[in-house]
Amino acid sequence: MRDYTLLLLIGVAFLGAGGSAISLIFSFGRAAIPARDEAERTFITATLRTLLSVAWVFGPPVGALVLAATGFSGLFLFAATSFTACAVIVARIKEPAERGRQGTAPLAGDAVSLMEMAALSELSMPIAVTQPPARATVPLRMIWRPVLALTLIGLAANATIIVLPLYMVLGLGGTRIEVSIMLGLGAFLEIPMMLVLGARGSMLNKQRWLAAAAAVHLLYFVAVAAAGHVWTLIPMQALSAFVVAVTSCLGMTYIQDLQPDSPGASTALFFNAARVGSILSGVLSGVLVGSIGYKGTFLACACLAGVAFWLFSKPLAGGGHGLQLER
Repeated sequence: MRDYTLLLLIGVAFLGAGGSAISLIFSFGRAAIPARDEAERTFITATLRTLLSVAWVFGPPVGALVLAATGFSGLFLFAATSFTACAVIVARIKEPAERGRQGTAPLAGDAVSLMEMAALSELSMPIAVTQPPARATVPLRMIWRPVLALTLIGLAANATIIVLPLYMVLGLGGTRIEVSIMLGLGAFLEIPMMLVLGARGSMLNKQRWLAAAAAVHLLYFVAVAAAGHVWTLIPMQALSAFVVAVTSCLGMTYIQDLQPDSPGASTALFFNAARVGSILSGVLSGVLVGSIGYKGTFLACACLAGVAFWLFSKPLAGGGHGLQLER
């Protein structure tokens, strides 16, 4: 493809459709992967999300090596081959099978593995499955608060990805290697944090943790605005990694918990909040840098994080009664 207009149309059509696949992966995984309880389901979701951070760590170096060796055409062919392999894997995944026997209730949102069923059959034991207690569903009119808070956090986080490398190179005299170290370190630190949060997610009050993440985000932007050297910015990525880990793992399951009867719609809502924040960050970051400078932009992002903290700090309630969603 060498025509820019046609390339733009193809990119909008296929990248837009492909972007929706991410939310489908998580909603499908929530229903299809065997999980004995809520704790295991949360850990599975966190593990899936961790793979995105792994891609952030190893994807750019691999892409750079392929680009250096084969050029852009080779890089695009490498990506096409990767997606073809992905399509083969997806084609071999079976839809969640119908579960349960007569007189037994199926697991809501879970899948019983064939191995477990075979083992139970050999032992001539009945499959005793209990229906989990029903969880309260938050009215749609109340979900705007956590969704708006996640959108603001995503806006500030994506603005950082755009503005901070420029500030490091143009404002503080840093190098591209230092920028790579900073971004790679942040993605690397997200991995263990996500796994820990996934393992303990069912026992955590997700709303309080999300409020704490917003407060840490505020602190992070104030610290970045006050930094005077490149190497003081690099260790600060631990704070950014904490925010990403909490919002990615607990934020997704929190929205799913608010709408337990619609895991697909709630997962799509979570990712669309992040996508809207990403789109707005591309527009606002340039306007803010041009009008109030780099440090002013970081302080503006701190204000967005402060608003997100306020939205998360107030407990949700609907229908005239409080909703106890966490232990």
